[in-house]
Amino acid sequence: MSQNATIHAKKLAESEELQKLRKFYPDIDFSKDIEKNPDVAEFLRQVISKEAIQVADPLLNANAPKLDDDMSMYFLINNLPKCKEDKVSKLVALIMKTLTTKGLKIEE
Repeated sequence: MSQNATIHAKKLAESEELQKLRKFYPDIDFSKDIEKNPDVAEFLRQVISKEAIQVADPLLNANAPKLDDDMSMYFLINNLPKCKEDKVSKLVALIMKTLTTKGLKIEE
């Protein structure tokens, strides 16, 4: 990679806009593209700078569904047997029946 392309690639990697995008898309990586065509780094930096303004955390939106992070209403069942797909409904029915006879209100 030329020195000029390396400078552009470094500018892109350090840009606040790209860091903002990486919060939502952590796997975003342009290194292979820049390696193939070094001129693409400056183009990407300009486009990301312009478009990243529109990116916002969807959970901060007033209309966003509120996530229930209270795990007190959940439990985990370990060591369930492996079964074929045609037997899954029977296994679920058995689990539901067992838990409801214990007085637990559960949803499938």
